[in-house]
Amino acid sequence: MQIKPVPPNPKLDSLVKWAREHIAAMSPAERAAMHEAQKRNYMRAEACFGSDADEAAYSRAIELGDESAIARLEAEAAARIAAVNAYLAQREQTDG
Repeated sequence: MQIKPVPPNPKLDSLVKWAREHIAAMSPAERAAMHEAQKRNYMRAEACFGSDADEAAYSRAIELGDESAIARLEAEAAARIAAVNAYLAQREQTDG
């Protein structure tokens, strides 16, 4: 497999440069807090997506225009996110 070269993108290059400089200037505590926030957001995103079966069911519901299935699947995703948020809140209280 060959990877095609990406055309130059000055705006993206400047954003990447800014991000690298910003992260390099962070203190270890700031970097740890950033990584913790990223970890929490990753957990929420994964909970929202659910399993492969959840994603497939949602795609099918969208494709079919099945409003009741869409509503049910979105409620299930919201419940998964609420469970993650509750876990994170409990862990925050326990860890201090």
